Amino acid sequence: MIKYFTFFITLLISSTVAFSQTTLNLGRVIASGGPSSTVQVPLTVSTPLNNVKSISMQFSFDNTCVRSKHQASDMKSGISNFALADSLLAVTSNNGLISLSWINSTGVALNGKLLDLDFTYLSSFSEIKFVSATIKDMQGKKLIFDLSSGSIAADTIPAVKVVYPNGGELLEVVGAPVTIKWTSVYISNVNLDYTTDDGATWDSIVTNYPASKDSYTWTVPNTINSTECKIRVTDVEPAATSECKIHN
Repeated sequence: MIKYFTFFITLLISSTVAFSQTTLNLGRVIASGGPSSTVQVPLTVSTPLNNVKSISMQFSFDNTCVRSKHQASDMKSGISNFALADSLLAVTSNNGLISLSWINSTGVALNGKLLDLDFTYLSSFSEIKFVSATIKDMQGKKLIFDLSSGSIAADTIPAVKVVYPNGGELLEVVGAPVTIKWTSVYISNVNLDYTTDDGATWDSIVTNYPASKDSYTWTVPNTINSTECKIRVTDVEPAATSECKIHN
């Protein structure tokens, strides 16, 4: 009787696991007009999401490379082709973060392109990433979907840049692990390395690591004692490299 009961509970739990067949996609866009050109990044849904009542999303971007055209004084600025009533849409942008929300009294279906996020391209490249995304149906249940981030760049050449540490930091060998952060476009996997002699020789931190993760937690070896340290992130191919000077 005990074995039968255990099997029944296990089967019940397994049967409630949900799998996503839908992806929210942010586009990878080329700024063909160069600096100061207007660029639209589309947000699309791969398969329909039905009976939607509310949406809450946040997107991040590098505001040194692109500038959002969404202004607090005009909440709808830069939003186009929205499949839902834009009178119910609220959009704000501040310091590299776009916040978007929508709520309706009746359920609607989301399908295809939902909206365009408008930017002014400045230089280099920027990922346009989901920070969070919640979509609920009329019963208040969260709908299940995957997220795929986008980017704005001047071309399709692979590129990567270190975000942290990005120069002059002091990393303690006895302190907490360090989270190395980077951003990249058109790169699948990266290698992370460090040097203690200003680049004369390099040691591996991790190899063939997914570039889309954008971070890696590293415990600094307790054998390091140098003020000529650097960390670099390199495309596995390799087509792009970024390194930063740090102190240890």
